[in-house]
Amino acid sequence: MNRRNLDETNILSSSYAEYIVAKKTDLKDVLIKVGIVLAGLILAVVLLIITLKTVPTASFLILVFLVGLCGYALSFTKIEYEYIIVQGELEVVKIFGKKKRKKILDLKFTEIEKIAPRASFDASIKGMTIKKTTAACTKLSDDGVYGVLYMEKGDQKSVIYLNVIKRTLDTFKYYKRSIVEIDPKSLER
Repeated sequence: MNRRNLDETNILSSSYAEYIVAKKTDLKDVLIKVGIVLAGLILAVVLLIITLKTVPTASFLILVFLVGLCGYALSFTKIEYEYIIVQGELEVVKIFGKKKRKKILDLKFTEIEKIAPRASFDASIKGMTIKKTTAACTKLSDDGVYGVLYMEKGDQKSVIYLNVIKRTLDTFKYYKRSIVEIDPKSLER
């Protein structure tokens, strides 16, 4: 009886994986943050100049509102990606500032053609016509980034890049071993 329960537990744990990674900040992200702060400052100065002469008490309220609005906008610049693999499907969700979730992708493993480490993956898809490429990872140049080649409607091929750990690889292999290529470095994480 214990052996049977242990086998069921192993099967259940092999068929499910969940993983969250935070996107690393790059120059574009820094420029967006600086732009939000500068726009807030310019708007605050203009509104303060206008309201200080006419309604001084409103100036303070407007300033507090603008600071709050800038803080709220800045919180959405922190981006995370969540990968959920369950029941033969891969779901990728983009999370903005731990507040808003947007589903990027929902794939059945029957639609996936290849999962491989980025370096060998890029070489293998060279020359293919790719409809859409999505980076849902910390940074494309990081270790542990894998490419996933999949078919969209109309037989169009698309690619998504994901961070992969051993647990995720094991779950990929559980559903479709034949399409998974493993980088030995990924097994260390």
